[in-house]
Order: sequence, then structure tokens, then C-alpha cells
Amino acid sequence: MPFKLSKEPFVKSLVDSQFDIMIHGSNCQNAMGSGIAKVIKSNFKEAWLADCSKIKGDYKKLGKTTYANVVRGPSSFVVVNAYTQFKWIREKKLHCDYNAIRKSLAEVNATFPNGKILLPKID
Repeated sequence: MPFKLSKEPFVKSLVDSQFDIMIHGSNCQNAMGSGIAKVIKSNFKEAWLADCSKIKGDYKKLGKTTYANVVRGPSSFVVVNAYTQFKWIREKKLHCDYNAIRKSLAEVNATFPNGKILLPKID
């Protein structure tokens, strides 16, 4: 099935099979409306649907993950939504929760102990 490829280098690296797993920081509001999350939502809708499978605004998601198996042409990989912040605000300040980052990455490590991981900056 044809698909439109984003110009974002990390999208190309996934589709070119350079990585098996991509982890990005998500908020607990099922938004995916800006930054890398917006690019992920537009290129890998499966990841957004996995996010929406959980309750919007549920504080219990913080530090947990959802993931989506994605197939694009001959490539297959996993996109992990790591819930590293409760909400998003368009202010220049730190939004991530370091404890949530530790917990979600530990969960990823336990679920996917092998593979090449792409991890964009989480802030």
C-alpha cells in the first residue's frame, strides 16, 4: 500500500529499517498535536490509535506505555508512546516527569529487550 513519507529524518530511518523500535514522549491527554508527536500521528496513525485506546487525562498512564506495530512497505517496526508528561502547555519550560521517563523506559526494556531503538529528545 503506498504511503506519503514525511521529510523528517527519523521517519525515513524507521521506514528504511534502520531501527526496530522508536520511543517518543507522550502526554496523558491523547493529544499528539505538536512537535514529534504530531509528526508521528500524521505518519504512523497506529501509534495515535494506541494512544486513544487509553482514557484521556488518566493520571495513571504517567510512566506507562502503549505501542503500535507498524508496517510500511517491506519495513516493520514498533512505535512506543511513553507517557512522560501529564499535560502539555505551550510554554518554554520543562514538562516531563523524570520518574515517568525512568518507569516508561524500564517498561520498554522489559517488553523489548532486543532491537535497535530510536529515541528522540524527550523534554
